[in-house]
Amino acid sequence: MPHRQPYPSLTSIVSFSLIALTLIAGNAAAQTVTTPGGTFPSETYAGVVVNGTTDFLGIRYAAAPVGDFRFAAPTPPPAVSGTIPATQFGSSCPQTPSPFGKASTDEDCLFLNIFVPHPPVSANNRFPVMVFFHGGAFVFGEGSDYDGSPLAMQGNAIVVTINYRLGILGYLADAALDEQSATGTSGNYGLADQQFALQWVRQNISAFGGDPEKVTIFGESAGGFSVCANVVSPPSAGLFARAITESGPCSSALPTKSEAETEGAGIATALGCSRSTSAASVSCLRALTVPQILAAQNAITSQNSIASLTAFFPNVDGVLIPQEPVLSLLFGQFNHVPLLMGTNHDEGRLFIAIDFDLNPLVGPLTAAEYPTAVAAIAATAVAEGGSSNLQLVQKITGEILQEYPLSHYPSPDLALSAVFTDSAFSCPSNLALELTSFQVPTFGYEFNDEHAPMAFLPPVTFPYGATHTDELQFLFPFGTNLTAEEQTLATTMKDYWTTFATNGDPNLAIRPFWPPFSIFVDDDQSLKPPVPNVEFSFASEHKCNFWTDVLLQTSLPEISDQLRNGGIVRR
Repeated sequence: MPHRQPYPSLTSIVSFSLIALTLIAGNAAAQTVTTPGGTFPSETYAGVVVNGTTDFLGIRYAAAPVGDFRFAAPTPPPAVSGTIPATQFGSSCPQTPSPFGKASTDEDCLFLNIFVPHPPVSANNRFPVMVFFHGGAFVFGEGSDYDGSPLAMQGNAIVVTINYRLGILGYLADAALDEQSATGTSGNYGLADQQFALQWVRQNISAFGGDPEKVTIFGESAGGFSVCANVVSPPSAGLFARAITESGPCSSALPTKSEAETEGAGIATALGCSRSTSAASVSCLRALTVPQILAAQNAITSQNSIASLTAFFPNVDGVLIPQEPVLSLLFGQFNHVPLLMGTNHDEGRLFIAIDFDLNPLVGPLTAAEYPTAVAAIAATAVAEGGSSNLQLVQKITGEILQEYPLSHYPSPDLALSAVFTDSAFSCPSNLALELTSFQVPTFGYEFNDEHAPMAFLPPVTFPYGATHTDELQFLFPFGTNLTAEEQTLATTMKDYWTTFATNGDPNLAIRPFWPPFSIFVDDDQSLKPPVPNVEFSFASEHKCNFWTDVLLQTSLPEISDQLRNGGIVRR
């Protein structure tokens, strides 16, 4: 994701924090914890006390996914004798440099980090546990970017951050890999890593003072979609008790197995690994160097298109993800846990900034280019329904242009941002809230700080508003300068998140009331500084009836029928 001028990235901010942490921790008392045996070997870890938490960093939860373990399910790590220092983060998973992650070519990257409040660590404690899945379009990011200490301290909760395999190494689906797999599937290795980390937490977190019956998974962007994938995944049953998804709507379409394998076949060909037998193809894929793989991956992700943004999403493999997530929500075939789900008011502006203003080959979107850009969004909507009907694309393009005329927006960039926000984030999130609110305790939010600092990208020709990623700095320390009112909101949000992790309900007596979501009133909590309040206009402001109609024109017949019969579509 290119940008044209230097700007402090998340990685540089965290690196500075780590230097400070090291200096502070120099004379801190060490803490040791011995985990029980089981699926994972019993180990003794030495952490360090820093700023009110005991941190255990760089804990290996799976064997290095190299050699025969590349493009395979994760396996337990080998046992290590003696005390293992857990005072430094492990390697990031392979990725190219970006504002959203740290460049790496090290496949030995399946590590997790634990932040335990109120030393000393005691197995007699029963803190709720919050496991965070980082974002980054499934190609960037690492758990070490997120310092869980403030959240842990304020909320009396253990915070766990993890790495999981990314890009081609994490999500390549291919028929040859299917044939060599015990499950007959491929491509969801990063999701399998997340579930393996949750198994590690379930077996071992009590030794750190955590309650394995009170595990909350939460994540943002790709991490939010990961939360949703785990919510609908049968193998995740019993591994968590609550779920929070930030800017990763649970009703969004995922690639089918067939679509993912078609894409994977093209990647295998580009890598020179289309061989006469599946065994030979897999052997070739496992023999490639990481730079070779990242070069092929970068050729896809550097295209700056909607398709490139979702190129390495999990696929509906029939095993880890049995069907499209929206169908699982419709039919009640998901892990029934309390859900907290939401989006940011201006999600799309970050993506339009990257694709246009910050792309030196493109520049700001012009009025003449606007219809073509809208047509690309319409084509994506049609393709998600399994069709390439050109007439339908043209019809929906015309409907979008009528619903979002340029005359209603200060610039073409902001018009297209509104289209992308509403179609890809706001309305899918609203649909997921509507579908789940009948079945489990469900709480919806919209992050509405229009002046939130931008932590990742340089300025562009339009204001970022409350865009994608902005809420993260209200939960984790990114080094951005929040105003006094924003700091008040950050304190409130931490209380909401950790109280939900404790009770399955975000409400705390000292904070503004957050009602459960109801389809009858469309009530979301508006997270804006300094004091959140309930809003009732989310669906209408984001034109969700319009986008539901688009969904009905493009989606699978069973989705359309269920939406109509269930009363989700309202005229």
